[in-house]
Amino acid sequence: MSGMICGSVPIVNEVVTAIAELERWLKSGIGKAISMRNVIVDRRRTSEVSLTVLAAMFLIVAATGRHSYAFYMLLRLIVTVGAVYWAWNVYEMGLRGWVWIFASVALLMNPFVPIRMHRTDWQPIDLCLGVLLLCWSVFWYFRRPHKP
Repeated sequence: MSGMICGSVPIVNEVVTAIAELERWLKSGIGKAISMRNVIVDRRRTSEVSLTVLAAMFLIVAATGRHSYAFYMLLRLIVTVGAVYWAWNVYEMGLRGWVWIFASVALLMNPFVPIRMHRTDWQPIDLCLGVLLLCWSVFWYFRRPHKP
């Protein structure tokens, strides 16, 4: 079993390195451009976007190859927790359509009552969800702050 988990470690290291580079890039060039347009980007938003991009990258990695069962279960857990977090966040913001989208993602990916399909059936779903999370991350990072 430990051999199966170790097979995913190089992929995890690459994803973590890519996220670190993305965060440096966001803080350097884009942060200045955003502040010029009077959009406030705080650390919380940057952290939310970074973690969402990390989940999206894991989904895209899952869509492109064969990995251990432990990798897919960890992926399901990460995506489910993230989807529940975003569903609650957008519910508080009043974005009801997005609540349904993230709740659906959480139900689809949940590791507690899993939906069983072949790996080849999951690959396009993982790819679409990865792209969805990347698009959401861009939208969330550049949107204007919510005014209460």
